[in-house]
Amino acid sequence: MSLNISRSLIVFGLLVAIGFGVALGGFLYTFERLRINGPEYRDLTISDAFRADIMPPPLFVMEPYLVANETLAGGLDTGKSIGRILKLRQQYGAAMKRWSNSALPQPILDQLNTKVKPASDAFWQEINDGYLPALKAGNKIMLSKSLKKLGTHFENERAAIATLLPLIDKLSVAREEEARRNVKMLTIFIGVISALAFALLAAGLYVFRLRAIVPLTKFGDYMRNLAAGDLETGVPYLNRKDEIGDMASAVAVFRQAGRDKRTMEEDARKQQLQIDAERTARLQAQEQEAHNLQKVISELGAGLDRLSKFNIRMTLDQPFSPEFEVLRHDFNKSLAVFQETMSKVLEKAREIQGNSDNLKESSDNLAKRTEQQAATLEQTAAALQQVTSNVSTAATRTSQTRDKARTAKANVEKSATVVKSAVDAMHRIEEASSRIGNITNVIDQIAFQTNLLALNAGVEAARAGEAGKGFAVVAQEVRDLAQRSAAAAKEISTLIAQSGAEVSVGVDLVNNTGEALAQIEYNISGIADDIESIAQSAQEQASGLSEINIAVNQMDQLTQQNAAMVEETSAATHSLASETSELVRLVGQFVFNRRSRVRDRPEDADKTRSLHGSPAHTSANAA
Repeated sequence: MSLNISRSLIVFGLLVAIGFGVALGGFLYTFERLRINGPEYRDLTISDAFRADIMPPPLFVMEPYLVANETLAGGLDTGKSIGRILKLRQQYGAAMKRWSNSALPQPILDQLNTKVKPASDAFWQEINDGYLPALKAGNKIMLSKSLKKLGTHFENERAAIATLLPLIDKLSVAREEEARRNVKMLTIFIGVISALAFALLAAGLYVFRLRAIVPLTKFGDYMRNLAAGDLETGVPYLNRKDEIGDMASAVAVFRQAGRDKRTMEEDARKQQLQIDAERTARLQAQEQEAHNLQKVISELGAGLDRLSKFNIRMTLDQPFSPEFEVLRHDFNKSLAVFQETMSKVLEKAREIQGNSDNLKESSDNLAKRTEQQAATLEQTAAALQQVTSNVSTAATRTSQTRDKARTAKANVEKSATVVKSAVDAMHRIEEASSRIGNITNVIDQIAFQTNLLALNAGVEAARAGEAGKGFAVVAQEVRDLAQRSAAAAKEISTLIAQSGAEVSVGVDLVNNTGEALAQIEYNISGIADDIESIAQSAQEQASGLSEINIAVNQMDQLTQQNAAMVEETSAATHSLASETSELVRLVGQFVFNRRSRVRDRPEDADKTRSLHGSPAHTSANAA
């Protein structure tokens, strides 16, 4: 297993720790040996302590023996003597036990246990068995005998202790010499261990410098050069298997990444140049498309502006870009169809205007022939005047609506309003023709009834004879008047029938115009319908005509009914003429192209559509 820097540091740390641990252990061992109450100290002082215990005052029986003698001599009280002896007995037992289990050399322990202890035990045995009972009994004879025995035991113990003193002195000298040798050896050992530890530390630091510090310094220089952009110089220490080698591998990765980055930046720069070129081309294409679209919008705006001014003559002759060419063809085609339809509408409207003028003239003649009956028809005239006022108001509102549509709506919506107005006018003409036909029928019925009344009056006048001649003349005049009214009513009916036929044709043409306009609305986003005011005016006209019908019903039994019907017919014909003139005026606002051809043929538009697709689709692609 190879040693890397971290493992080398761990091994070095362990060795240094072991060296310092050994040195510290030596220090602690020496300190332990030499400290107060330490082993060396105990070895040096044990003999002196033992000497102190056995020398006077002796450790064992000298003091009890003196107490016994003093008590016998009368110097101590018996109780105190017994207490003191018992206390000394306890001290003896404790001391004997301590020294028997001490670390004294075995010869001394053998001498203690075989000579001193038996003599001391014999002394204390005599104390317990002889001296204390005699002392308690106060028997001095027994005390004297016991004291003699105690003296014998004391001497025996003293002789045994005397044999221990040379051994103790010899032990003290040997312990002191051994302590001096141990101190010297421990001092040398600590010095050697300390020197080895410091040498190991210095060697480890030197090796660490060679293995780590120097390579790191070189790596710092290399990294600075690498940061400055030097990517060509090789990475040092790549072959090492330790942390320096790992660092070298990591730096090699950074170096390779830098080289790759440089390569990628070069590639990115080339790609950016290519992207800029493509973007420039796309921008140019978009600018061209925007120019084409602006041209289309401008041309269509001009065409719609002309259309809002009722100019349907000018078509879009300037070709568009291919994607918008279909839109131009559709616009021209729709404009041609609309122009053709409006031309027919104008032609029919003029025919209707001529018929309306004839009808108005006939109605005026009929009104003149019924003037003699107008005196009793003032109320009906007032109602008809109100109707005329309402019709005039409707015309005024129609004009205001047209002006409002012209100023509020842009381009195509204005054209739609005009066409819608034409459609509504045709419907009103058709409705007015129908109402005039009904009125004519009523006039015919009134003329028939008047003729019957005149005939009856003539019969009655004939019966009256001479007295009824004047009345017969009046009856004949009334009969002639009724016949002329019937003839005029038939003539009006004929004109109304012709007008109705023309109106039907006009309605069909206007419907065709509406269909053409719907096609225009589909292609140009629609022409709005805003003629609500015209519808309201038409409603007011209907309301006024309803009042006229009510007034006619109320005057049904009046003799002036014939004149009222004539006035109503005259008002209706004037209204028809006014509506027809309005229709002609509205249609006449359009400027028509007198050339009987369409600028772009439908088959060309279909071909363009098949080649380029629909305008909406093309516009979406352009967007």
